[in-house]
Formats: sequence, C-alpha cells, structure tokens
Amino acid sequence: MNPARTIVTLRPMTLEDCLQMGRWRADPRIAPTLRTPPKSEAEQAVFYDTVVLHPVDHQYWAVVASASDEVPRVIGMGGLTFRRRVPGEAELSLLLGPEYQGCGLGAAAVTALLDYAFGPGQLTAVVGEAYLEGGGAGFWEHLGRHQGWSLVRFGHSLFFRIERPPR
Repeated sequence: MNPARTIVTLRPMTLEDCLQMGRWRADPRIAPTLRTPPKSEAEQAVFYDTVVLHPVDHQYWAVVASASDEVPRVIGMGGLTFRRRVPGEAELSLLLGPEYQGCGLGAAAVTALLDYAFGPGQLTAVVGEAYLEGGGAGFWEHLGRHQGWSLVRFGHSLFFRIERPPR
C-alpha cells in the first residue's frame, strides 16, 4: 500500500473488524504497547456489544485505507474516550495492524481522528499517552513535534495534548 496514493478514513466498526482488532492486540509485536491485556474472541465480542455499539463514554471506528487501484481495507481501529472530569476533552487511541505500521499510514489515521474530534465531535482538546518502552511513543513523539503538540515525558510514558485549532 503506497501511503502517497492512499486515503485514510473512519467508518463504523463491524463485529468482524472488532474481532480482527482482538487478533492484532494478541500479536507479540502489539501486545507490549497496550495498557490492557489482549482479550479472547468471546471477550472481544462482548466489548463490541457493550462498548462499540453503545457509544456513551467511548467512540470507536474502523480505520480504512483505500487507494484508487486497490480494494479498501481495514488497517486498524481508532477511538476517543470522553473525559467526564474535563468536558470537551477526549483521550485518543489508535491501533494499527502490525503489517500497516511504519509505512506512513498512522499519521493519516490520526488526522482522520482529529478531524472528527474537532469537527463533528466538537471537542476542545485531545490527549493521549504512549509507553516509552513499547515502541509506540516514538511515533507519537515524532508526529507531535512536527504538529506542534504539547509533549511531556513522565515516568515510563509520553503524554501529549492537542488543542483545537483556531477557526
């Protein structure tokens, strides 16, 4: 998949998408970067039924990449977890399948999530955390430095904050 010719969008997740995320979460290249342990297929299905289909505190999407000469494919999952203690803010999450990491699609997925967050989502800020030892922090730090986000290293984590751009 050529990132220069690829459009990354969000769409509602299906059960099959959610089960694929569970398989990716169990992958030894992904599992160390996660805050929560991988789920069984049955647990992943419950997550889909109770969280994905009933977006109250969380909203999740399938991240889809499509190029003009290829069939669109699900490359990951993106989400926003709304912070009740800080109205107007949400924590961003992104999981890309291991075969889609490191090829330039992650930044486009983050852009799609931020477009939703600051557009239809009407958020004022998006925050996130990545573990320094899991490999994901390098992606967020690189992207954050280029985008001018607020970045803080504390303990074993990198924290970032993205303010809604001026209108």
